[in-house]
Amino acid sequence: MNQLEFIQMQEQRLLAEERNWNRYGSPEHEELQAKVQQLYRLDIFLQEESLNMQTLQQDKALLQRALGGLRHKIASSTGAEAERYRHQERLLERELNRVCHMLAANAQVRNALKTMKFTKKNQ
Repeated sequence: MNQLEFIQMQEQRLLAEERNWNRYGSPEHEELQAKVQQLYRLDIFLQEESLNMQTLQQDKALLQRALGGLRHKIASSTGAEAERYRHQERLLERELNRVCHMLAANAQVRNALKTMKFTKKNQ
């Protein structure tokens, strides 16, 4: 289960419980405390994801700068030296691709969270 599915499942469960509360009256104090704890854990998760996204964006910028410098070296090199730089370039491109995929996955989670907030405000 990925993060997006987990968050969607949590949202559905919370909405179902909220509907039950409305049907049966106000919840007990212990139930409210459990909900607060659940929201607290979700908040921590969101903070961690935000930090991950910031780190990935920094990594992406560093990799792009390194690739630019390496491509400049490739253009001015020949023979074995140029081949060594090309190998390094392939490694950096692979890592940049991995970071971009992780950023895309994080963006999906972020969009799902925005949808959740919008849905909650309108209910």
